[in-house]
Amino acid sequence: MKRFFNHLLTLVFAAGLASNINAQCIAASQFGTGSFGPCAVNVTATTCAFGGEYSVFNGLIAGQSYQFTGTGGGGNFLTVTTTANVVLASGFSPLNYTSTITGSIRLHVHTSATCGTDFSCHNLSGVCTSCPPPEFRFVLQLLHSVVVSRMVVQQL
Repeated sequence: MKRFFNHLLTLVFAAGLASNINAQCIAASQFGTGSFGPCAVNVTATTCAFGGEYSVFNGLIAGQSYQFTGTGGGGNFLTVTTTANVVLASGFSPLNYTSTITGSIRLHVHTSATCGTDFSCHNLSGVCTSCPPPEFRFVLQLLHSVVVSRMVVQQL
């Protein structure tokens, strides 16, 4: 009987560890919004979300890779969800995520994997790590303009 209880206790302890490893914290209150453009520039949604709030990031593109960062406060455990709170990724900052959707996500911030909250300012930002840098985008637009201009001239 003692052996049975030891095994049961071990199983309960292991289940508790597993749930902390895969923690997913969902916040109820929104604070801050940011929008990604076509270039790899840093986007800040807010400089003062409390632990236990989320910010919305718009303009994600399926297949692109993003890195989300939370700084400040008593810790920065991040959870990426859809706007319906379906969990897409979670972990401590910085959090890398390859988008499976085109559109908007919520970035939830907590102080720990056990969903701790605080009343300290957390800076929430993100960057598309697989998008072209602004300089490259400018060169592509310029090249496109030259090609289109040349086509118009040839048609005249």
